[in-house]
Amino acid sequence: MVRSRDTDVGTCVRKVIEEESLPRAPAVLDGHLHGAVAFASWPRGYLPVAPRRDAIMPQVLARFGDVQTFGFRANATIELNEALRGRWFIGVNSELGAGDGASLSYALRALIGHRSALSRITTSVAIGVGVSDLGTYAPRGLEIPLEERVQVRFGSTFVHLWVEARSVFFSEMRMFDRPPLGIDEYTLGGGLSFEIGDRRIFAGAAYETRVAGTSTMFLLGIPVGDGY
Repeated sequence: MVRSRDTDVGTCVRKVIEEESLPRAPAVLDGHLHGAVAFASWPRGYLPVAPRRDAIMPQVLARFGDVQTFGFRANATIELNEALRGRWFIGVNSELGAGDGASLSYALRALIGHRSALSRITTSVAIGVGVSDLGTYAPRGLEIPLEERVQVRFGSTFVHLWVEARSVFFSEMRMFDRPPLGIDEYTLGGGLSFEIGDRRIFAGAAYETRVAGTSTMFLLGIPVGDGY
């Protein structure tokens, strides 16, 4: 067993594995020797980085309250380079459905953010730009969304929590009397993703508040990839 507490981890592993600094076992002992490389602790500056996790999650959605819509929603993320003991990512959140009076409702938001993981907890924060139209009481407007997400793993089950805040422009019915870049709309959500047979399922709900009032959104989706 090789232990490393004060030695550079990369150097230690490279010497043992790549440079084969340990002598080879005699042929007669082949198949009878077993070993492991164990590290007593991660030296400063060598904390592990979360593996890349690209994902897409199509969902059906139903929104009830002062703003009502029914349709489909999709979240997608692609992770990029490692940075700050995590990974940068780009993402897209979209909605398409019917609003009040059978009018078309939609939302499209592009995001860039950073995700980091520690043991069973993964957190991310992102900012972006988007456009949405959710019907009579939430007409078309330009958005600057900011979102924070937390994911906690319990075996094969994941608990999801998220907060979204949006500044809205060019839509007076959705804008409070506020300073520039103030917040007009909030979303607080939570959900679970879990396995049923060979398939993962996501079920969640979110509480929304905006100038027109409040709404509750229910979501049911099928995650694809490792992000959910």
